[in-house]
Amino acid sequence: MTIIGPKTAIIHKPVLKDLPNELKDYKFIDIDAKTRKEMGGNVLVIGPKKVIVQKRHTALQEALKREGYTVIPIVFTWHSLLDGALRCASCPLVREKL
Repeated sequence: MTIIGPKTAIIHKPVLKDLPNELKDYKFIDIDAKTRKEMGGNVLVIGPKKVIVQKRHTALQEALKREGYTVIPIVFTWHSLLDGALRCASCPLVREKL
């Protein structure tokens, strides 16, 4: 599951059958098993309603657009071979203390 905005997330529903109560009022954009396996739900949110998505996941792109998201598709496939994708590849190495 990837949270992409207030009360909105990308999910492959068969994997998360029993959602915690905190997620019951979320709007979910469902992805299929192939997209999940290819780490397609692992998108990078770069602003309000603006996401970078792997180019090959066209159904997800269309679903995001229907929900009002600006979608930036890029070719990004090699990381999924190592069980990672856009969000994993963009994690900050140094974090500021709060």
